[in-house]
Amino acid sequence: GAFLALVKGSLLATDQPAAALALLDDARLLSPGTLVEEAALRRSVGIAAQQGDAARFALASTQYVSNYLHSPYASQFADSFVSGVISLHMAISHDKLADITSMM
Repeated sequence: GAFLALVKGSLLATDQPAAALALLDDARLLSPGTLVEEAALRRSVGIAAQQGDAARFALASTQYVSNYLHSPYASQFADSFVSGVISLHMAISHDKLADITSMM
């Protein structure tokens, strides 16, 4: 189920990031609107940034901000978001960043 996909995705994040992202997508899609989805999105933001995947970083960030900005865990997202913006500064458009930050 969703929780198992979240746990597996979290465990694979370092060694197999592509597989981790696929599992986190499964977790997110199986449990919309839950803490599982929120955690999967947060973890996806960090992994996408580490992989240099600007499109996935932007999509996960947009989804997180749209749905979970006021969560008690949002500070963890903010840390990953800032790190991702720094590492992807040449790969992500300033317009997309402006769109995401305007929702904050």
